[in-house]
Amino acid sequence: MQSPPSEAESFTLGQRVHSANDPRRIGTVKYIGPVEDYSGMWIGVDWDNGQGKHDGSINRVRYFTAKSETSGSFVRAHTLSPGISLLQALYLRYKTESTKEEEDEMYVLSASNKRVSVHLLGKDTIQEKVSRFEEFTGASLSYLG
Repeated sequence: MQSPPSEAESFTLGQRVHSANDPRRIGTVKYIGPVEDYSGMWIGVDWDNGQGKHDGSINRVRYFTAKSETSGSFVRAHTLSPGISLLQALYLRYKTESTKEEEDEMYVLSASNKRVSVHLLGKDTIQEKVSRFEEFTGASLSYLG
């Protein structure tokens, strides 16, 4: 019977990833496999911002070549996110529909500290326009994964 794939095997060399804790920390997978004197599978990442701890080697064994002496890291798979597809990112950013409960929560407080409902004029028209991805001429998808 074949064993199930490890988390590390769900990543591929050259894949763009980000830290699961900080989506602004983005890098490229450069190594997947064991690291001498450490148990389990490791992923070698070369971080875009150069904020790693290694150059791709540990204890004089080179596993990958990082772009600088401190841009590489060896991390466990669960600390990385593989990101999402372009279509998923567009959907998350632009195809939002609020529920009745969420709309009931849209309010401001008056000078006398009373709730005053906020109504978004033209909301339906705007939602209709942003739901047609094929007509987009630009989009901002920063930090969506």
